[in-house]
Parts: sequence; C-alpha cells; structure tokens
Amino acid sequence: MTAAPWSLALFVLSLPFVLLTPKLIQLVHPGFVAVICAGNLLTLVHVSLAWHRRIAAHDAAEGPRGAGWKYLLLIVLFSALAVALVSANDVMPFLVYIALNNRGGDVLFFACVFAAWAVMWGGLPYLIGTFALSLPSVAVSGKYDFRRLRGALRTSVWPMVGMQLMLIGSAVLTRVALSRLLWERSGASLAQSVLGIVFCVVSVMVATAMCAVAYRELRADAGDRAA
Repeated sequence: MTAAPWSLALFVLSLPFVLLTPKLIQLVHPGFVAVICAGNLLTLVHVSLAWHRRIAAHDAAEGPRGAGWKYLLLIVLFSALAVALVSANDVMPFLVYIALNNRGGDVLFFACVFAAWAVMWGGLPYLIGTFALSLPSVAVSGKYDFRRLRGALRTSVWPMVGMQLMLIGSAVLTRVALSRLLWERSGASLAQSVLGIVFCVVSVMVATAMCAVAYRELRADAGDRAA
C-alpha cells in the first residue's frame, strides 16, 4: 500500500462516481463523467502497476520501455469484459423473453435465463482469470506471455477465477447500494455503500497481490529449472 498512495486515494474517491455512471450521465454532462471514469482507470493502472512491480519483482522501479502502455491496454480490455458482463446480466431476461416469444411457459423462461447467467458468470471470469498473470508479466518484463502463463496456471486458475467473481460481484453489489442511497438517503444505505466501497478496494488489493505472488512463484520455478 506504500506504493502510489495518492493514486490509491484518488481511485477510492472516484470509485463511487464510476459505479454510478449510468445515473450520473442523466445528471451531469457526459464529458465530465468521461473525465472521472478515465481518471479512475488511470489511477487504478498506476496503483496496480506499482504493486505488481513491488511484489513480483521486489522493486518499485520503472519496468521496460512501453510496459505501462501495454499494461493500460490489458486493464482496459479486462474492464471492458467486466462491464459487458454486468450490462448483459441486466438485459439477459429481456433478451431471453424476446427469443422465446412466449413459447414454453415460465419454466423454460427461467431455465434459459439461469443457464445464460451461468454461462456468462462462469465464462467471462474464467477467461479473465486465465490471463490474469499477464498483468504482472507485462509490468515486470514488458511481455504479455499469454500462452506460456496460461499453460503454467493449469488447474490453479480457479483461485484467479474466484477472485474475478469477487471483484465483479462486489462492484455490482456496491452499485446497488449506492443507487439505493441516492433515493433513500438513510443511515443504513450509507453504511452499506461505505462497506461496499471498502470491499471493492480490498478486492482490488487482494486480486493484485494474488496475481503478483503467483507470477513471482512461476518465475522462481522457471529459474530453478533453468539452473
């Protein structure tokens, strides 16, 4: 946490506004919302990049040239997949209803909805978790190494998948709590929102540490085999 403390503070302060983006666009100029979202993303990149280098390489110094831009692109890709998952989750019942066209009754409808949710909430987090170690890899070496790291994870990918589910799930639940706070304005809603933000930040910290430690161990194993 000693790495990039000011970026961490800005990330925490801007996170509630990012989670409320759909509602915020209705209240303020979209350009202002875009600036907040971009700032939040850049602070996340700065914090996680510094932590990955500190934990994975025992060093907070700058990595190879261009590594920061590659890291940013991968964070943007993972974030886009997470946003797509949440957006698809919200509209999936309606899409299933349209696709079935009143055929099969309620049983088929709910079966299809839950099947679609299972595929989405299993597939995308698995995809992100499979390639999560590419973040510390590009931070330290400047290389994504998708194929090698995917093969090295094998069955140990499941903790990474669980971490992605916790990250995305905590963001979804916190967004619900913040939305409730806007119209309830009660002490309970405020407490839930604060706890949600704390849990989101803790989830980011744990996910970053997990990826960095796993990558460091893989590097150590590869070095031992080479020796």
